[in-house]
Amino acid sequence: MEIDLIGWFEKLTPGSLDDLGRYYAEDAVFQDPFQKVRGHEAIEKIFRHMFTRLEDPRFVVTSWMRRDHELCIFWEFYAARRKIRCLWWKDVAVCN
Repeated sequence: MEIDLIGWFEKLTPGSLDDLGRYYAEDAVFQDPFQKVRGHEAIEKIFRHMFTRLEDPRFVVTSWMRRDHELCIFWEFYAARRKIRCLWWKDVAVCN
Protein backbone atom coordinates (compact mmCIF):
# COMPACT_ATOMS: atom_id res chain seq x y z
CA MET A 1 0.00 0.00 0.00
CA GLU A 2 2.82 2.46 0.80
CA ILE A 3 4.36 2.06 -2.64
CA ASP A 4 0.96 2.58 -4.32
CA LEU A 5 0.38 5.78 -2.36
CA ILE A 6 3.88 7.09 -3.07
CA GLY A 7 3.47 6.47 -6.79
CA TRP A 8 0.06 8.17 -6.77
CA PHE A 9 1.45 11.10 -4.79
CA GLU A 10 4.41 11.61 -7.14
CA LYS A 11 2.16 11.49 -10.22
CA LEU A 12 -0.65 13.58 -8.76
CA THR A 13 -2.85 15.39 -11.29
CA PRO A 14 -6.25 17.08 -11.05
CA GLY A 15 -7.75 13.93 -12.60
CA SER A 16 -6.10 11.52 -10.18
CA LEU A 17 -7.63 13.35 -7.20
CA ASP A 18 -10.74 11.26 -7.83
CA ASP A 19 -8.74 8.30 -6.43
CA LEU A 20 -7.92 10.04 -3.14
CA GLY A 21 -10.29 7.77 -1.17
CA ARG A 22 -8.38 4.73 -2.39
CA TYR A 23 -5.23 5.91 -0.60
CA TYR A 24 -6.41 8.01 2.34
CA ALA A 25 -8.62 6.91 5.24
CA GLU A 26 -11.78 8.99 5.66
CA ASP A 27 -10.28 10.73 8.72
CA ALA A 28 -6.72 10.98 7.33
CA VAL A 29 -4.56 13.96 8.24
CA PHE A 30 -2.53 15.90 5.68
CA GLN A 31 0.07 18.32 6.97
CA ASP A 32 2.51 20.53 5.12
CA PRO A 33 4.54 23.55 6.30
CA PHE A 34 1.48 25.82 5.98
CA GLN A 35 -1.51 23.86 7.23
CA LYS A 36 -2.87 20.72 8.78
CA VAL A 37 -6.25 19.33 7.68
CA ARG A 38 -8.31 16.21 8.27
CA GLY A 39 -10.60 14.26 5.94
CA HIS A 40 -10.99 13.63 2.23
CA GLU A 41 -12.79 16.86 1.42
CA ALA A 42 -10.20 19.07 3.13
CA ILE A 43 -7.25 17.20 1.62
CA GLU A 44 -8.74 17.34 -1.86
CA LYS A 45 -9.41 21.06 -1.44
CA ILE A 46 -5.70 21.70 -0.74
CA PHE A 47 -4.61 19.80 -3.83
CA ARG A 48 -7.24 21.42 -6.09
CA HIS A 49 -6.16 24.85 -4.87
CA MET A 50 -2.54 23.92 -5.55
CA PHE A 51 -3.35 23.02 -9.17
CA THR A 52 -5.18 26.31 -9.75
CA ARG A 53 -2.48 28.51 -8.20
CA LEU A 54 0.72 26.83 -9.39
CA GLU A 55 2.19 25.66 -12.67
CA ASP A 56 3.44 22.10 -12.89
CA PRO A 57 3.28 21.25 -9.17
CA ARG A 58 4.86 17.95 -8.22
CA PHE A 59 6.08 16.03 -5.21
CA VAL A 60 9.21 13.91 -4.99
CA VAL A 61 9.11 11.47 -2.10
CA THR A 62 12.49 11.29 -0.39
CA SER A 63 11.61 8.83 2.39
CA TRP A 64 8.73 7.43 4.38
CA MET A 65 8.00 5.76 7.71
CA ARG A 66 5.18 3.46 8.73
CA ARG A 67 3.90 2.70 12.22
CA ASP A 68 0.81 0.55 12.63
CA HIS A 69 -1.86 2.26 10.48
CA GLU A 70 0.04 5.53 10.11
CA LEU A 71 2.26 6.52 7.21
CA CYS A 72 4.47 9.59 7.19
CA ILE A 73 5.84 10.69 3.82
CA PHE A 74 8.74 13.13 3.48
CA TRP A 75 8.78 14.98 0.20
CA GLU A 76 10.23 17.82 -1.76
CA PHE A 77 7.77 20.05 -3.58
CA TYR A 78 8.48 21.67 -6.93
CA ALA A 79 6.30 24.22 -8.75
CA ALA A 80 6.24 27.57 -10.48
CA ARG A 81 3.84 30.27 -9.37
CA ARG A 82 1.56 31.63 -12.05
CA LYS A 83 2.57 35.08 -13.30
CA ILE A 84 5.61 35.39 -11.00
CA ARG A 85 7.47 32.37 -12.40
CA CYS A 86 9.29 31.16 -9.29
CA LEU A 87 10.64 27.72 -8.56
CA TRP A 88 10.31 26.71 -4.92
CA TRP A 89 12.63 24.09 -3.57
CA LYS A 90 13.44 23.41 0.07
CA ASP A 91 12.46 26.92 1.24
CA VAL A 92 14.56 28.64 -1.44
CA ALA A 93 12.91 30.62 -4.25
CA VAL A 94 14.53 31.23 -7.61
CA CYS A 95 12.59 33.88 -9.55
CA ASN A 96 13.03 35.50 -12.92
